[in-house]
Amino acid sequence: ASFNDPAGDDVGAGNLVYPLNPDYKEGDLDLRSFKLSREADGYWFEASFSNPIRNPASTYLGAAAESLSDFARKGFYAFNIDIYIDSDRRRDSGNTFSLPGRHVRIDPGYAWEKAVVLTPRPELMRSEMLDALQRQYPERSTGSLEASIDQSIYFPTTVRVRGKTIAFFVPEGFFAGNAANDWAMTVMVTGAKPYTSAGGGFLPTNKTPLEELDMGVLQPAAGRPRATFGYYGRGHAPPLVDVLLPSQAQQTALLSGQIPLTGVSWGAHAANDAH
Repeated sequence: ASFNDPAGDDVGAGNLVYPLNPDYKEGDLDLRSFKLSREADGYWFEASFSNPIRNPASTYLGAAAESLSDFARKGFYAFNIDIYIDSDRRRDSGNTFSLPGRHVRIDPGYAWEKAVVLTPRPELMRSEMLDALQRQYPERSTGSLEASIDQSIYFPTTVRVRGKTIAFFVPEGFFAGNAANDWAMTVMVTGAKPYTSAGGGFLPTNKTPLEELDMGVLQPAAGRPRATFGYYGRGHAPPLVDVLLPSQAQQTALLSGQIPLTGVSWGAHAANDAH
């Protein structure tokens, strides 16, 4: 399966702006195409952007001597890509929530059974999710919580970066034998914070551990900040920079209206999907 995404729609709900930090430039998170291909033992996902993918080895933490490659060892650092996969194509069968830090919901027609999360620090993100689950569900064993994560969410560690394209591998076993001939995917790009740990602050909060977790996603702030994405206008902007959809108008309508996200599909059920 292969899909194109409009150019210049890396503005989220229409009011998102890039950080003033020179490590980011407009177009860096502008998804242009997304592809899924099959190999004997699994699947390659491939995303291409408007700009060449920035190498963490050439980016340094302020005045420190450490480059981002000391933290982000997979050849990229600026973004996360979430893929929520509806593998059974049954409406209302599956999950409609997104992972912590994304702050959007998925349309019931695209309710997902499996999620693939490409992030610069996959081991850390899995560890942070496990820690939050342990604090939120102390009565459950660590083994059962780990099994819950690994059954539903995969953090790729086999990653290839070349020019504007990043490819990442997911083994067939994660999909439990459900072949990708009739799937739907909701694909979203967010800004990544590869070298800082997510979590709550020191002050008391009414949020649950999972609600406090940002899971590596840069959260927008009003105005034009340096260290994260900014936004203008009234109301809060979701942290999604780009979503794989047929048009920028559809992306703007869904995100600005806080409407559950749809995605792309192929196979027998694709004709029933509204795009």
